[in-house]
Amino acid sequence: LQYKDLCTYFDEPDHVDKNYVGLYTTNGRSHIIRINKEDHIPQLINTISHEVLHFVIELLKNNGMKLSDKSEEAYTYLNGFVMGQIYTHLVQPILDHQNKKIIENK
Repeated sequence: LQYKDLCTYFDEPDHVDKNYVGLYTTNGRSHIIRINKEDHIPQLINTISHEVLHFVIELLKNNGMKLSDKSEEAYTYLNGFVMGQIYTHLVQPILDHQNKKIIENK
């Protein structure tokens, strides 16, 4: 699925600054987190966590849970869960691939 097709679905402009690092968008039912290519793992994690927090805030707010002292723990648990899934399925495979390339080049 091309980004401009997603923009049509989410009623957003189909042009994006090519220098973006991360984007979060929603149409109220679906949520998209898009990360531009980033090979520097600390910056990748920083960007992902930033965009995931946008997602968590929007998701819980739309389901009637305002961020407050009483709901803060729910926000942080969901944020941690999503970040764990992203690390397992995105960041770790990138690290594994980079390590494999390093070993192959020795």
